[in-house]
Amino acid sequence: MGLTERIKNASDSVQRRYKERQERIANQVSRLFSKAGFSSVTAHGLRKMHSTYLSVGEDRLSEPMIARLEGKQIKDSREPYKLYAPDDMIEAYSRNYHQIRVHKTESSRVQQLIRENEEMRTGMQATITALMKRLDRLEQER
Repeated sequence: MGLTERIKNASDSVQRRYKERQERIANQVSRLFSKAGFSSVTAHGLRKMHSTYLSVGEDRLSEPMIARLEGKQIKDSREPYKLYAPDDMIEAYSRNYHQIRVHKTESSRVQQLIRENEEMRTGMQATITALMKRLDRLEQER
């Protein structure tokens, strides 16, 4: 076996192992979301949503920076010119975080649940206070 063939075989092996690792991670993400009751959520879908939302809007990020944030390799002649400092990437991501937040505002259902929770807490506190007073009276009668 020649050197070229050995290099190609080694390269194929590395690529195959990397792809298998990616698939294992994607399967784990999908399994976790499925257990949480979100069977339609996939790793690919999350990645696509992340990329799409960061590439639109007023402060949109460049495709090469999004690729870097997602740990992808830029496969063209611009590769050497697209080395971003970690601080620059963190700052750009922070500036655009509002684009990818799932809950941008509290829905009316969430607001309703918050009100109900507060009402229940108030009711429970009143019940506890009444029970404590009753317990004090019982102890005094003994």
